[in-house]
Amino acid sequence: MSSRVTTFQQWPANATGSTYVFERVGSQRDSLEHEQYEEEARAALGVTGLREIRPGETARFGISMEYGVTPGAVSVQRPVTDPFYSNPRPVAYVARDGRVYYRWVQPYPFANTYWENTTVPAFRNALKIEIRDRTQANTKVYETTAVHVGQSENFPAVMPWLLRSAFDNFPNANGQVRDVTYKLD
Repeated sequence: MSSRVTTFQQWPANATGSTYVFERVGSQRDSLEHEQYEEEARAALGVTGLREIRPGETARFGISMEYGVTPGAVSVQRPVTDPFYSNPRPVAYVARDGRVYYRWVQPYPFANTYWENTTVPAFRNALKIEIRDRTQANTKVYETTAVHVGQSENFPAVMPWLLRSAFDNFPNANGQVRDVTYKLD
């Protein structure tokens, strides 16, 4: 599972152990899907040193998420086998004793494959996370985008990996674009 992660940040030095709260907008307010993604985000946020607020506490950071799937297409190169040159053909051989034997041979063993550009369907799974410091006039201190392009539009299966890659090596260098790859079981 690979994703391209872009990060911009001005992370405060004294943020370790600070509290956060998820901020929902529009249709996210009563969405069971978004609630599930927040649960997965809690697990990914464990590496940051932040903790979710408890009742009666005030959160220092507000975290918002935007996500979605966009259908599209990508161009790939693939090998194509020419059916005329690639089909084995029977060839007759006459033995010394006069009997005829047939053997299947490949007439042009190296002329049967060539490369062709083709377009295949693809889905762009994207996650954008913003963290704002509520103690500093709601200033944005962290912004990251994780994108995975693949052949599956099953976003709920991709979301945990996008979250994990978004917080990989948190808080990262400012203006960094990197590819994050995880080996799937």
